[in-house]
Amino acid sequence: MDDSLSSSFVQDEPRSKRRIAGRAIVAAALLAGFGAIAVTVSDSRAGARAGEQASTRLAASPSIKRFPKIAQLVTPSMNDEGGSNSYLLDVASSSVPGKEMAAGLYRIDAGPPLHYTYTYEEFKYVVEGEYHLEDGTGQKLVAKRGDLLYFPLGVNVTFSTPHSALGYFVGQRITPEPAVKITEAVRAAAAANPAIQLIGRIDTLSVPKLAEVAPSNFFYGDLAKSAVPGKEMAAGLYHLDAGPPLHYTYTYEEFTFVIEGQFEVEDGSGQRLVAEPGDLLYFPRGAEVIISTPHSALGHFVGQRKFM
Repeated sequence: MDDSLSSSFVQDEPRSKRRIAGRAIVAAALLAGFGAIAVTVSDSRAGARAGEQASTRLAASPSIKRFPKIAQLVTPSMNDEGGSNSYLLDVASSSVPGKEMAAGLYRIDAGPPLHYTYTYEEFKYVVEGEYHLEDGTGQKLVAKRGDLLYFPLGVNVTFSTPHSALGYFVGQRITPEPAVKITEAVRAAAAANPAIQLIGRIDTLSVPKLAEVAPSNFFYGDLAKSAVPGKEMAAGLYHLDAGPPLHYTYTYEEFTFVIEGQFEVEDGSGQRLVAEPGDLLYFPRGAEVIISTPHSALGHFVGQRKFM
């Protein structure tokens, strides 16, 4: 992060949940938990063509990526000139031109504060401890475990903590952070002196069930947004209970931090993985996924799309 300009995030395109199988499919059955999709069509040649198209689509589907137990990773010092005990690590990134995103960790230990100006949009979820924050408007906040924060472009922030604090962030920027350019637009945003937004504790919130993906027990809600034109981002929660799996095709980039439970995921490449608390998942645009859980699971997402 830069002492004079610093950390945030953005996202794209409406979140449209849709079945992987098309309307021409009369029946789709999931075999062996995630298994192969069985297709039955009245016309055998039409069925063969549909099967070939489905195979091509799945083969072309990009793979998701899992980064396990990220909170346990060693975060390197920021070598802050102000003497703060600040540590920053970019864990994963999305390189869509003009909409780059970085996901990672920011830790601060007790001692001198960090003075930071954001050169990009960012959402930060507090994983451990508490941040004491003051922005350029004079607003003072305390963000504790489970809280979600939004830092708009140009916000001036002072970070401190009585003991130690760790946050998971998604920012709309390139990686590494020092490579972010300070443009006239960034300077203008800083001069406007925007305020931090504390959304509050999100891991205990209830979100509505999404009827359009029935029969899966999928609950979903947008909680915060970044509305930069052409670079919109949405942050929120999704919750899945045991039952029929969720079939979903991503029309945008997304990072998901697993808060509780266990997600079992298969993507269109045939890759299968299990994501547990503390894991980070990256879903590229075009990824076709089947998601289930043996009991219940909760994830915090930041997607590059408009707020719903």
